[in-house]
Amino acid sequence: MYEKVIGIWPEIQTALGETFYMLSVTIFLGIIFGGIVGTALYLTREGSFLAII
Repeated sequence: MYEKVIGIWPEIQTALGETFYMLSVTIFLGIIFGGIVGTALYLTREGSFLAII
């Protein structure tokens, strides 16, 4: 069994690297866009001085 795992280990490493890359990009974009949307919603809430816009 371990021979099979050892045989495909380079593919596993590549897949893990691609997965962590996708996660890091989406987490970064989520923080950026989520921060922008959250700030806009906070500033334009009812009773805020920017709610007139």
